[in-house]
Amino acid sequence: MTAESKVPDFQQLADGFLSIEKASSLRDSLLRRLSEDAELVLDLSTVEDIDLSCFQVLVAAFRFAGDSGRSFRLTGVLKARLARRLGLCGLIVGVPSDGGEVELALKAAVERLP
Repeated sequence: MTAESKVPDFQQLADGFLSIEKASSLRDSLLRRLSEDAELVLDLSTVEDIDLSCFQVLVAAFRFAGDSGRSFRLTGVLKARLARRLGLCGLIVGVPSDGGEVELALKAAVERLP
């Protein structure tokens, strides 16, 4: 976290379990960074698990990035528990193995939104 901002760095927030307790901070951090940078990359290799609230934040970040002409990318090899959870969410067919597969599925889901 910098002295300029009270918003934690999004990559620090992605360590461990992305739960409802982190959803608001993750949202604020991603939106701030997407407003400042043309491209943003989130490494999912340190994420152990995710709940629906943070999954929704990621979907919203993809939508914001697309609407504002920004690039939001996901990278990293997924931990087994996170991969299973994302496979169960209903937006991803099968069990993804890396952030790129999650990114493609989320972009496709955003395109289907009204």
